[in-house]
Amino acid sequence: MSKNFTTTQQNIINYDGKNMLVSASAGTGKTTVMIARIARLIADGADVSQLVVVTFTNLAAAEMKTRLADKLRSMGNDPRMVQQLEKLDTASISTIHSFCSDLLRNYFYVVDIDPSFSVLDTVTVNALRTAAMD
Repeated sequence: MSKNFTTTQQNIINYDGKNMLVSASAGTGKTTVMIARIARLIADGADVSQLVVVTFTNLAAAEMKTRLADKLRSMGNDPRMVQQLEKLDTASISTIHSFCSDLLRNYFYVVDIDPSFSVLDTVTVNALRTAAMD
């Protein structure tokens, strides 16, 4: 099934710059447009391992990987597409938090932090606040 994209969506898909931020309301087709863009980049020679794709939720990141896998499968069975599909599991398609955590764990020595740091969740922060008030 072919998707009819708006002019703005088609411009995003075809943009030849290196970096891009796509921001739009829920249900506007961001994921569909980004999958089309990533697939075009890969078809044009980019390697999925060279891309950084971040979103806000784990569910959205998983959905992007699933949709990209489906798109890559639909693009043919040539060895390069098969290779890209195999690399998809380790591709940097994640939440912003996960990407930043990975970055800090890989380059902890640059910012002089313990690489075994943990990210505080809301429950822990609230417990610390409560303990501080006592």
